[in-house]
Amino acid sequence: MAQLPEQVRLSVVVTLERAVQMLDSALNRAPATNAKTPTGVPVLIIAALAGSRESVEALLAAGADANATNAHGDSALTLAARAGRPDIVGLLLSRKASPDKHAATGDPAIVAAAKTGNAEIVRLLIAAHAQPDERDAAGRAALMIAAQSTDVALARQLLDAGATVDLMDPAGRAALWYAARAGQLPGLQLLVERRAQIDRADRSRVTPLAAAATAGKDAAVKLLLDKGAAVDARNLRGDTPLLLAASGGHAAVLAALLAARADKDAQNEFGDTALIVGSRNGDAAIVRLLLSAGASTKLRNQDRVAAADVAAARDFEQVLALLRE
Repeated sequence: MAQLPEQVRLSVVVTLERAVQMLDSALNRAPATNAKTPTGVPVLIIAALAGSRESVEALLAAGADANATNAHGDSALTLAARAGRPDIVGLLLSRKASPDKHAATGDPAIVAAAKTGNAEIVRLLIAAHAQPDERDAAGRAALMIAAQSTDVALARQLLDAGATVDLMDPAGRAALWYAARAGQLPGLQLLVERRAQIDRADRSRVTPLAAAATAGKDAAVKLLLDKGAAVDARNLRGDTPLLLAASGGHAAVLAALLAARADKDAQNEFGDTALIVGSRNGDAAIVRLLLSAGASTKLRNQDRVAAADVAAARDFEQVLALLRE
């Protein structure tokens, strides 16, 4: 994991120190109440933010509202889930905190837990009857987030709890699409086993296979092809996965698609072929693979230029030599 810049880390430390100071001050002034700090934040929220289980327990025992929220609509439960604190989450749930309470602009607790990859918190929330299909402000459900995780147990928990396998976000992307783009094979395998639609495209007609090809995830591409994914499905621009792989310079993906008998001469709405795209990029590895598969050097795009023309125009001598062999 990349380290945070020093300035950011210092800011986080200062923020936590202030949270603890506010908590101590609030408890000293008004222990065992639903009081708020001078900035209007419920004391319970500060306790959860500071990660103080003892303070949360004391406040709840004295009658603090377990569902109190801050100005952003975040509850103590959501903040504890976001912080990866199953002990505080369990405590709040035992005191009737709502597992689904959240602001329209914030994350439900189960989504916050999915984003941190905390399977234990997800388990606690599911046991408290949290809705598995809850979404974040961007419309992404917990399963869509979990599908991108290296821990397949998280996605399995959500599916076992009734999460909708083909639920789509506003862009038309389901969990399988996200798993494919992330190249997470265990998640892909699980979703296929749970009968996710393997060729469900998003609103730009990008299929999971095309998403994996664009991202250069060759292992995911091979798995999807083995499961019967449509090798030549086109997006709104007419690009096939082969064209997308060529554009990204993903030679291993290109090889897998060619082995699955992808149309090596497919043209998009601009008339470009994978060979023209590879030649324009000066990508000798891509060009060599396509020529070995028998891609046509004669096809021209809407500008009436062929692969050799674009290579010559950009002085890609190695590519031009391959095209003229």
